[in-house]
Amino acid sequence: MARTIIKQGEQFDRVVTLKYSDTFDYVDLSGCEAYCQMRTEPGGELLATADCAVTPDLGRISASFSSVDTYQIPPGNYGFDIWLVCEGTAKPIKTEEVTVIKRYTEVFDLMVGGE
Repeated sequence: MARTIIKQGEQFDRVVTLKYSDTFDYVDLSGCEAYCQMRTEPGGELLATADCAVTPDLGRISASFSSVDTYQIPPGNYGFDIWLVCEGTAKPIKTEEVTVIKRYTEVFDLMVGGE
């Protein structure tokens, strides 16, 4: 599985669309909620919680970590996940390995002797 690169201080967004595999119709997410988290590892320390929105008729879950959220996460390897909660039951929908790095401009400034 390839890791997703997130630059510190930049917004990170993910959209997941759920469709039925046999009909390709959107899954109706009416009455469902979602939550999204960045953790040190699965079940590990919580680093940040994303803003999540569910678009029920399109089977869509949108997650967004603000630039402030990503700025506060130290460079390193982490796990990102999206959970869907329907009728009181939570299920993982997406899990992704991510690497947070310093912004390229900061790295470049250090390489050329800037501050």
